[in-house]
Amino acid sequence: MDTIDEMPYADVGSIHHEPTDPVAAYDKSMLLGELDAGAVENIVSVAGPEADPPFILELRHHGGAYARPPAVANAVGGRDASFTMFSASESEPGGLEEVRRVHAALHERMRPWSTGGTLLNFNGIDDVDPASVRAAFTPDDYARLREVKTVYDPGNVFRITQNIPPARA
Repeated sequence: MDTIDEMPYADVGSIHHEPTDPVAAYDKSMLLGELDAGAVENIVSVAGPEADPPFILELRHHGGAYARPPAVANAVGGRDASFTMFSASESEPGGLEEVRRVHAALHERMRPWSTGGTLLNFNGIDDVDPASVRAAFTPDDYARLREVKTVYDPGNVFRITQNIPPARA
């Protein structure tokens, strides 16, 4: 498909060919350590062409510079992962529980390949609990972020969704 062209900023929402009108959706992600034949078979068995509800399944390959330790300390987690697996589905009104069930089945089957980590940018609506947020960072980085939060937001005003609580109240 040849879609490279100049476009007005108002059309930026069409770049990824996603719906430009609001739509109910559900998404979930996990970091994978490897992607062997067993992992691929599990993905296809749950999210392949016959899957219901239909999935958008994306695998992003890590490695290279992302996997190397940073030259300047930062709080980017997931450097031990080889892939991010992101799944999403549209949901009809009243259909969210079925969509959640199918995504949970995919992620449960992929658990043997999971690093146990997450990336905050890909956490879904069910992944805002403290354990999921903490899993996006190394223990040292998470502790450092809590210390920063203690200094700059001791009252935990900025706590909606993916909250990192202050180290001290």
